[in-house]
Amino acid sequence: MEWKKNLSKNSKIVEKNIDKAADCIPIKSDDWNYEISSYDGSRYIVNLQQHTCTCRKWDLTGIPCKHGMSAICSQSLEPQDFVNPCYSVETFLEVYKHAILPVNGPQLWTKTGLIPPLPPNFGRRSGRPSRARRVEHDEPVNKGKKRQREQKKQPIRLKRQPYQLMCHYCGGT
Repeated sequence: MEWKKNLSKNSKIVEKNIDKAADCIPIKSDDWNYEISSYDGSRYIVNLQQHTCTCRKWDLTGIPCKHGMSAICSQSLEPQDFVNPCYSVETFLEVYKHAILPVNGPQLWTKTGLIPPLPPNFGRRSGRPSRARRVEHDEPVNKGKKRQREQKKQPIRLKRQPYQLMCHYCGGT
């Protein structure tokens, strides 16, 4: 029943594009060509005969875009007639009507003279591993636990104060 969900998803997209088509103003050029103006000032050309729009969404997905839906609704045509046939139930059933045959296990495969492929090597790289995080240019270099450990090892050193030496014999400086 998964195929019914996929087909209903496409009909939901069509319904959503019909709702979005209310934002477009279709201007008929001939029986199949339309110029679609949006409220934001953009303009698109829709050809209903070739199932194309200059926004290219209809070309890429096969489902009419909001501009195409605006042109389709202005002529009171059926939107499902303009959806690509690859989304139909008949095409789905035609594609999956053939059975997918099972495959024998590896012990029954034919042996070849080639070397069997090896799995990719995901081991450790040679050399020193890179740091986990790159330090930003405005961030202090030694910050966090590493700096705290360094401070515990080395006591804070003060600058040497100049002092006067006293003579041991005469007591003078």
